Formats: sequence, structure tokens, C-alpha cells
Amino acid sequence: HPLGALQNSWRQPINGIVTESGECSLLHIIKDRNEDFSVEEIINFAHSFVELFAYFQELKIVHRDIKPDNFVRFGKGLQCKLIDFGICTHVNDIRHLAGSFYYLSPILKKIHSNRNPNRNLNLTSNPFKDDVYSFGLTLYELITRKTSRYDPVR
Repeated sequence: HPLGALQNSWRQPINGIVTESGECSLLHIIKDRNEDFSVEEIINFAHSFVELFAYFQELKIVHRDIKPDNFVRFGKGLQCKLIDFGICTHVNDIRHLAGSFYYLSPILKKIHSNRNPNRNLNLTSNPFKDDVYSFGLTLYELITRKTSRYDPVR
């Protein structure tokens, strides 16, 4: 089982996932590719992660940092795995705003721009929808091969 307690040099337990080394992030694939991805490649990529997000929702887990940097290629084409579960949490344990600013949903950006990222977070945000929004931006970048640095709040 890849989940387990590791020990650092001070013999303290560290929770982590140990996996094979990936080739590069989806962001690098997008930037380095000279041609558009095929419709089939994009659909296969999207389908595999839509199923993953459905499973997360079943478990009431949110990733909270979906972005091209957190998809790493293992294999050919767009065979990727989602990484960086450092701020992943159960929906009942969300206490603060987290994630990469440009990939936050408009609601989370608005909370962030109010300079009080902890205020009413659980009341104004659906964390599953926030992950889906971030994944939508990731797909946009994959399809257009352009960064999505769009900020709907400003």
C-alpha cells in the first residue's frame, strides 16, 4: 500500500505517498508541445480525472490545489497522475483558504481579495465545485495550450 508512515532523519513519523518518479508535469507538457492535443487525448485525460473526482466526492475529500503543475506524466501521451495532496482534506475539516491563486474558483478569489481568507469559508464555498472549477481551468490550458491567468473577480 503506497500510503504509510515514513520516518525522517529525526525518527519522527511523516505521512506520505511513495510512487515511481514521473517524467514531467502537465504544465511542461503543455508548454513544450508544438501541436494541439487530439480530441481523443483530451477526452481520455478528462474522463480519468472526472472519475477520480467523483471518487473523492464519495469519500468527502477535496484536493484544493488542482492545477497543471500537480499532474505528472507517467507513461506516454497524457497518462498522468494527480500529486501534491499536502492540503487535501475532508470537507468537514476545512478551516482556511488554500490552493494556488490563479486556479481558485471565483468565490474563493473573492474571499481571498477581502483580505480575510478565513471568514465564512464553509458557508460560501462548495469545495467539490472549487476542485471542478480548477480542473476546468486545467483542461482549458490543455486544450488551448495557453495559461489561464484569468481573474473573474477583478
